[in-house]
Amino acid sequence: MTIYLTSSKMYEKDKLVLPNIIKEEFDCIELNEDTIFDWAIEDDKIILKPRNIVTTDDIIGIIDDDGGEWDIDNEIYSL
Repeated sequence: MTIYLTSSKMYEKDKLVLPNIIKEEFDCIELNEDTIFDWAIEDDKIILKPRNIVTTDDIIGIIDDDGGEWDIDNEIYSL
């Protein structure tokens, strides 16, 4: 037997509104218009995982550049 908690409607430009009962499941994550939901099907169940858009400001400093010169071909092919 399947019990349905809620339903959603598809709007123009393929927009899907998440019902409040689903949003409440992610109360530990700040959901806004920039939130992306990854959908997957695992073992005949739909898995919904929210994630935020990563901006360049989020990744500044991840790549360590010591200012020295380097040759990309040498770096790639020397592996």
